[in-house]
Amino acid sequence: MGTHVPVPVNVLNRRFLRMDLPVYECIPEVELQAGIQYPIPFHFVVPIQLPVQFCPHKCMNIQVNQEHLNLPASLGHTDRFFDNAHDMAPKEAKISYAITFTIRNPGGKNKLWKKTREYKHPIYILPKASENAPILIPPDSWFYQLNAQKALKKGIFQPSVGSLSASTFQPPAIELSGASQSQNTAKLSTTLKVNLAFEPANPDSMLPRSIFTKVKLKAMTFFGVEPWEDFPDLTHPGDWDTRRAYWSDSVPVLSDEIVPNWSLCIRSDDGEMGKRTVYTASMEILVTLPTSRVYPPTFHSCFISRVYSLSANFSFRPHKTGKRGSNIILAAPVQIVEA
Repeated sequence: MGTHVPVPVNVLNRRFLRMDLPVYECIPEVELQAGIQYPIPFHFVVPIQLPVQFCPHKCMNIQVNQEHLNLPASLGHTDRFFDNAHDMAPKEAKISYAITFTIRNPGGKNKLWKKTREYKHPIYILPKASENAPILIPPDSWFYQLNAQKALKKGIFQPSVGSLSASTFQPPAIELSGASQSQNTAKLSTTLKVNLAFEPANPDSMLPRSIFTKVKLKAMTFFGVEPWEDFPDLTHPGDWDTRRAYWSDSVPVLSDEIVPNWSLCIRSDDGEMGKRTVYTASMEILVTLPTSRVYPPTFHSCFISRVYSLSANFSFRPHKTGKRGSNIILAAPVQIVEA
């Protein structure tokens, strides 16, 4: 019997910048007076990338290493910055940033400066990133499904009226606006294109007249105490060790009934005599994300990754009075980037 040994919380602290800022010009008094505010000008530039020594482990390829050196977005602790909105992150995986302000006085041990007060001011970081090329999804992907096929029936014990297949591909990235997102007024959208093909079992088979479509955005967070050598969403969970895991959460973005516009298409089988009657249709589904969530941009770091997918559930009726008993589910990756 396998036993899972509890792993201690893995906390990684990285200092991006240290500034020994003289404040004599800002504070003319030798001693600070109680009840008086002393404004100190401060300008901090967030780096675009991390130093190369931050990712010293082995990576599958140079692209993984480059992604690990990009500054990851803030993850978790959204209650500090947003009202009644969260970023669908698990409590086990958080990325937080803060500016630390320390006051030191002379006269400590060995005549060193002694720390008397330390303050941390949390900040929310939304790194800018451009859209990457569409990912190459493995055939046995655990997280994505670009093609699906289903036999349609009028009832459980009824013969098939035909075969229906659906396919899609990675849609354009969803672009954030930092200022808009902080106010929960951003209109975040993309278009998911779906191609349908129906091959009737016999000439009397009726086309699916109605498609009930449900689409949701799925946020997947991968984390572990060992650094990832590859992009986690392109691997299989069966190959992970017990110190790696992922968390998923979703938010509905669309629920609608669609009537496809079918077109007749005659296809020939390669190497076989005869032709097949196939009906095809295409749908462009506009997906707009609700403002009740916070969406950290897609990122991959050494220990934590955040990716997204659009999961579409299509329920078909072989005829107008039939029940919605046949479903096809597609899941396409989608990037969220900060423009």
